[in-house]
Amino acid sequence: MEGSSHAPRSSVSTAATLLWCAARDGHTAEVQRLADHAQHTGPGAVDAVGRDPDEPQDEHNCPSSTPLAIACWRQQLECARVLLRAGADPCSAHTVMGAVSIMHAAIAGRHQDVIRLLVDYGVDASTPMAYSRWSLEDLLHSGSSAEYATALVLIDEGVEEDTQRYLRALNKM
Repeated sequence: MEGSSHAPRSSVSTAATLLWCAARDGHTAEVQRLADHAQHTGPGAVDAVGRDPDEPQDEHNCPSSTPLAIACWRQQLECARVLLRAGADPCSAHTVMGAVSIMHAAIAGRHQDVIRLLVDYGVDASTPMAYSRWSLEDLLHSGSSAEYATALVLIDEGVEEDTQRYLRALNKM
């Protein structure tokens, strides 16, 4: 077929994209239905990478993440809770906005309720601090109520300035 152009095939399934979009948009009942279906599909299906079908995609630009990552980034707390109950991996490497982890995205977005939820599911809140451009002190004294509240949640969850300095030093090595 000379002269025809073919768009690259997506490795992202329709089911994963539906779950991703439902999580992004906060449709908790739909997330529950799709997560239930994914659990019957096989282990790890709830963590299948999805993407925004309206975003351009080519071999160099394929924005994707897990449904849990997008739910956490968009502060869709109930959707995130459903996904975690369904077995979603809160430590997945498929995140959003260049974050190194889902917890890092939650901290960067100043999403206190999401931080607490992830900690409840065993995620260490101190780990992503090593990749941050700010410190607890910066958050506490920024003048922003969201940053102050985020710092208080992190302190409440056991992240201390000394731990953060140590993690930053490790990250620079």
